[in-house]
Amino acid sequence: MAENTRLEELIPLYALGVLEGDELREAERLIEEGSPHARELLRQYENVTSLLPYSAGEAAPDPRVRREIIEYARNSALRRRPAQAGGFMDRLRPFFFGLSGALAAGVIVFLFANNLSLRGTLREEKTTVGDLSAKVSGQDEEIKSLRNLLAEKEGMVGGLEAKLASLEEITEFMEDQEIVLIRMERTKPEIRAAGRVLLDTVENDALLYCLDLPKAPPGKIYQWWVIVGGVPKSVGTFHVDSEGDSVIKIDSLKKYGNVEKFLVTIEPDGGAQKPSGSELLRGQSI
Repeated sequence: MAENTRLEELIPLYALGVLEGDELREAERLIEEGSPHARELLRQYENVTSLLPYSAGEAAPDPRVRREIIEYARNSALRRRPAQAGGFMDRLRPFFFGLSGALAAGVIVFLFANNLSLRGTLREEKTTVGDLSAKVSGQDEEIKSLRNLLAEKEGMVGGLEAKLASLEEITEFMEDQEIVLIRMERTKPEIRAAGRVLLDTVENDALLYCLDLPKAPPGKIYQWWVIVGGVPKSVGTFHVDSEGDSVIKIDSLKKYGNVEKFLVTIEPDGGAQKPSGSELLRGQSI
């Protein structure tokens, strides 16, 4: 009787392939001894385990099994048994003794089948998540690189469009036969900047442009001036492009009076009422 009970404990777990150590060797010994009861139990549980891969979805236990599991869990909680020491079977033995042998084996098969299925699903999902995370990370880097490249190209396009507009404006302005070119001289030898004033002596409008000015420091801006009767008057403030160039058109110089000179200085952001900063370019009017 004791051997049959031990067979009913070991054979289901042997069929599932979860035994190890002494318990595995004991199960193999009992099977090798070849008792009819051992062979029949092994055949039955191997038939059951062979069908487990074809199970679909969650398995629902027999209502009677479910009631006995719940009742056992309730009684176990009330008894507050200490954790069992020893091997795998030592931890499961109280559960076996709480149910009949065949019923306990059926419950174990059901629980282990679900456990193995969930573990397999979990591994697959973790692998999928890892693969997707790697792909997303790689795509994020690629998208970031493309965005940076796009921003760089857009900046280049913007700069080229502005330069083209300036050149077209200068070209159109110079088509007038009454244009006078006034050369602006740099006042600091360490800079390479140059400036020109295109003056229409008939319409009395002007085009002021500068080349190769250094980028203004933070909080600073360039400012054009005309000198009239020895008094400086602001024409406007401006920034330069990436190559240090800028163009300003003045529709009429008459509003300023009789212009004697042209100046370019660097001033605080927003400009100044009169030149207060460093003078970079100067030109004598006609």
